[in-house]
Amino acid sequence: MTNTKDDSLLDRSERLTATGVGAIRIAAGVFFLIPGLYKLVNPADFVAMMQYMPGILQENASFVIGLVTIAEIVGGLLLIVGWNIR
Repeated sequence: MTNTKDDSLLDRSERLTATGVGAIRIAAGVFFLIPGLYKLVNPADFVAMMQYMPGILQENASFVIGLVTIAEIVGGLLLIVGWNIR
């Protein structure tokens, strides 16, 4: 990134802000994607943790596990690719 006389501080700030927001968005996507993939590969650990949850969650454990896993994987991927970001 080179500075020119026409390159104002505001222009540089806007570029750096966009870069920083993109990096945070990708990091947040990875933050959701990795646990979702772990739940997909090894659901036994998540099932063991659910034994300490309230009864309504235990009764619907398979639905909750599927919903959480799909939400983490899909949500993480959507964050990474930047779908519907303003």
